[in-house]
Amino acid sequence: MPFVSLTIVFALIVILSFSVHYFISKRGIRYLNYLLGLFLFARFTQIAVFLLIDNELIIYFPVLLKLFCPLYYVAPGFIYLYTVGIVNNQKKLRKIDYLHFLPGLVSFIDDLPWYFSSSINWDAITQELIKTKNIAIVADTGLFPSEVYLYFRPILLTIYLILSFWVLFKSQLNKNKNGGTTKRIWLLGGLSTITGFHILNIVTVYFRTKGSFFDEDQSIYLWVFGIGLLMFLSILLLLVHNPKILYGYILVSIGEKYKSVELIDKKELVQLSRKNSDTELEMVKCIQNYMIHEKPFLNCAYRVMDLANSFQVPIHQCSSLINKYIGKNFNDWVNNYRIQHFINTYPLKSQKITIDAIAFESGFISMTTFYRAFKKETGKMPLQYFSD
Repeated sequence: MPFVSLTIVFALIVILSFSVHYFISKRGIRYLNYLLGLFLFARFTQIAVFLLIDNELIIYFPVLLKLFCPLYYVAPGFIYLYTVGIVNNQKKLRKIDYLHFLPGLVSFIDDLPWYFSSSINWDAITQELIKTKNIAIVADTGLFPSEVYLYFRPILLTIYLILSFWVLFKSQLNKNKNGGTTKRIWLLGGLSTITGFHILNIVTVYFRTKGSFFDEDQSIYLWVFGIGLLMFLSILLLLVHNPKILYGYILVSIGEKYKSVELIDKKELVQLSRKNSDTELEMVKCIQNYMIHEKPFLNCAYRVMDLANSFQVPIHQCSSLINKYIGKNFNDWVNNYRIQHFINTYPLKSQKITIDAIAFESGFISMTTFYRAFKKETGKMPLQYFSD
């Protein structure tokens, strides 16, 4: 099916582009960028091998059948490590995290002594793969039987997905509804998408092993392809409605006009903030970064108590830092973000909705408060400001 093949090629280009982007990007946390980049590259190689099998071209590249196997087995661990890294704001691997690389190491050892062995009939293997349309090795090619390649990786990915969801739901991101909204949506959406494609892959492998694909029932293949396409469109819809995910995580803050400052671990904030003014200033930068990326001010009921809870620090400390380093009280400071959001949004929505609607979307609880804050911040009323 040329259309299906072309769609898969397009998906491969997109996945590879993002993978390379994460490797070379200097924005965000490089440790997390590398984890996500490696996971995407593993998916790229797996889909590429499937495409070669599907189009009966794998016979020209049999080396790929074993070359990327170690990456397949370590990739599920990248999902878990990335989730833990986002939740705990980690910037590097811990010693215990290296244990997650063991499946890849075992697969690499399995490849070394057997790959160049003349006893492996790669021609027979590739012909069998082309016949069954199955991405798994169908003959013993190493220390482990072929069933390991078929069943172990899906089981491993299932375990890591369960662990990742468990870490997310147990974290403060899920418990605190006033903070970490973007992170929570990003992780939940990402893990749900990976889970959806994982289930789809298991279903596909099942029907292939039963001989139901391609030869007997083309409609099954079209149904699976259609479901995959719908999930991809759902991802795009999520990004359209949550552009800060696109710019904050997928593009690693590219185009962000504010300096990105990584949040300090919440457990350390109380102790660190008492040491010296430099740490206090760092904490203020973290709070400002949090306001820019998470935009909690869009909630009209947002209070200093909510900000303090997000960072697990006393309320009076938040108020004191804002007054000391920013020179405004909490309400004026929050309204400043709302005004900036209104100024950025108005040119895009003024032809579709009213000023009042845009003001309410920006987090203002009443028009009186909005006009007073706008006048205080800009010295002009909204229509005068945009007409000048």
